[in-house]
Amino acid sequence: MASHVIEHMPWLISFLQSAEELPREDGIISLAIPDKRREYDLLKPISTTADAIDAHLDKRTRHTARTAFLAYFYECTTHSSGKWSGVPHIRDVSFANAFDEAKGLFNKLMESENSAYSDFHAWFFTPASFQLILLELKALGYINLEIIEISETEGCEFFVYLKWTYIMVNQTMQYIKHYNETNGAPFNFRSATHTRNNDWRNDT
Repeated sequence: MASHVIEHMPWLISFLQSAEELPREDGIISLAIPDKRREYDLLKPISTTADAIDAHLDKRTRHTARTAFLAYFYECTTHSSGKWSGVPHIRDVSFANAFDEAKGLFNKLMESENSAYSDFHAWFFTPASFQLILLELKALGYINLEIIEISETEGCEFFVYLKWTYIMVNQTMQYIKHYNETNGAPFNFRSATHTRNNDWRNDT
């Protein structure tokens, strides 16, 4: 399980691709993700599949100036002691940093050379927007994850449960079933592998 991790990653697609390698055949990937409508990312633009692909093609490993700008200029707070309860009315929300303060923080970061890694929220989701990104990335061939469930928001977060789509496993099991039915004998992996290896040698 990764709790409030994915939104910090500069590389969303690579994070999901790495997650595919973790579970066993019946394993589940569990994510706890903040709902941008119910925390300090409220005023930041919602993330899209296009954003994820752009970061992936850039091979991004650090946060961009855009991400830093959004963090310093658009992070917000509520007037109720900074506590978030549901989606607040816009009149109860204000920017966390005054403009001159945000400007100073942003310029300092931009002017620093070889600066240490700065951590920000890079991705801003709702349950529906995250579901759309997953569906589009899978349809485009970037990931091979199947959605088991995406919960409604509870407090300031929602929960996502994913599993790897076992395309190759399913195809293999179908082949073995077909082999057994056709030959009337159990499938012998060693024999099949030896035959296939010989076929490959003959092809070359």
